[in-house]
Amino acid sequence: MTYMINKIEANASNSIQTITKTDAINLKTKITEQKAILQSVTNQIIKDNDINEEKIFDMYERSDITSNFIRMGIMYENGYTKTNDGYEVDYSEEKDNFFSNDKIQISENRKSKINGEEINIYSKAVDINKEKIAILLIVSTESYKDIFSNKIFEGEGFSYVINKQGNIVVNGNEKIDASSIIDNMESRNSGVKIVKIENRKYYMAYQDIGINNWHIISFIPSKTIAGEINKALFITFILVIIVILVILTICSYIVITNMKKRKKYSADEKEIEKNMKKALKNNEFIIYYQPKIYAKTEEIYGVEALVRWKRKDKIIMPSKFIPIFESNKFILKLDLYIFEQVCKDMKEWKGKHNFDLIVSVNVSREHFTEENFLAKYVEIASKYGIDTNKIDLEITESATINSKINITKIMGEIKKAGFLISIDDFGTGYSSLNILHDMPIDILKIDKSFVDQIGREDSIIENILNIAKKFNLKTIAEGVETKKQKDYLENNGCNIIQGYYYSKPIQKNELEEFILKKTIK
Repeated sequence: MTYMINKIEANASNSIQTITKTDAINLKTKITEQKAILQSVTNQIIKDNDINEEKIFDMYERSDITSNFIRMGIMYENGYTKTNDGYEVDYSEEKDNFFSNDKIQISENRKSKINGEEINIYSKAVDINKEKIAILLIVSTESYKDIFSNKIFEGEGFSYVINKQGNIVVNGNEKIDASSIIDNMESRNSGVKIVKIENRKYYMAYQDIGINNWHIISFIPSKTIAGEINKALFITFILVIIVILVILTICSYIVITNMKKRKKYSADEKEIEKNMKKALKNNEFIIYYQPKIYAKTEEIYGVEALVRWKRKDKIIMPSKFIPIFESNKFILKLDLYIFEQVCKDMKEWKGKHNFDLIVSVNVSREHFTEENFLAKYVEIASKYGIDTNKIDLEITESATINSKINITKIMGEIKKAGFLISIDDFGTGYSSLNILHDMPIDILKIDKSFVDQIGREDSIIENILNIAKKFNLKTIAEGVETKKQKDYLENNGCNIIQGYYYSKPIQKNELEEFILKKTIK
């Protein structure tokens, strides 16, 4: 029986120690990734000789890093700070903290001066236009909780991130006295130990994260372990087998809990989900169009339809709401709404200006699990008298590698209905050659991340263009912003250019003016 008791305690100690080390590694990795993003942003800012506040915010809004942070800020030396979403904040009383050195800093958690949310601020001071500013990227402290192995030991265990001074950086799912935690940390005994906090005993393990003197500390109430020991004292040898099975079940529970752990929405994300249906009803989702231009002739080929959410005179970018809509399936309604608005515009353009250009719309992979989804698209196009061969359905490469759907069959049905098919973000997935070999694709879109590498790493784009030629496919490069990029793509056989070099995404009336200045091909 003594062996049984020792075994239970040993397993508990090993489990909490392993969990704590794993959580520390995961949190350090997350913070390191976010620091690298800030370094990349500041590198781009420093390289641009004509940079200004508007361009910095524009660069942030158009990037894919917005999913990592809740906002960007630009702080000036007097502490005055402006954010990308229109707020102005005064940090004058602590401005020296942000300009003390040129290294990337991450703050302790604090209350946001904008909405009171718990946040951490990544900051780096840079010199631009003979002026020193600090670039701030703000993350919700709540997001770090997703890294914890929460509800360990049947929901009795809990974890915290704490700093050297004993202040809690990230709260766990239970509040305890922080000063007691730091007292126990300072003893620096290795391994797991038993501590007494607020008249309760806990198994405790801690791990240095290696950043900002932060530690992750995990706790299991001793009563949880005592319960297992009491069972061992009451039941005979058969309980040995049962306890082993219980331990295996606990370990499996931890793994399953981690796998099934759902993202916790921030206050802003909850607000988005709360208002999405009303927004659709009130036509708050508006269409922007970005022109696509033939590289050689500079005539217009077509446009891509992009959605923005205009709420209370502010524009919400798709990176803020599309992931939420994909998660809760609202994207199915939004995609059809956008498609119908596009068809209305195409009918109006044909009657008013005799425009006959190709319009591309994004189709979420969530549609592919819906039976007869294509019939709805065909019905809408027919309703407005639009030829389906003038509509390009853009599908992300990642959507083609879902083993639960027969994407080849779906694409075959799309082609049979007359639509064009583009593969968006080509080269960022894992099965590119299989896509080209097996599926009826018309167009490859080269991802902006590859265009940004022109002049530093050209082999990827060259390979994509060569592959497209082999399969007789049109190529569109998105995110083209400079003449150097445009000339390189044209010289290497890219057919069509899309990006700020020719035009940013614009609304319908601006697009009409743009097209009237071009010869439509």
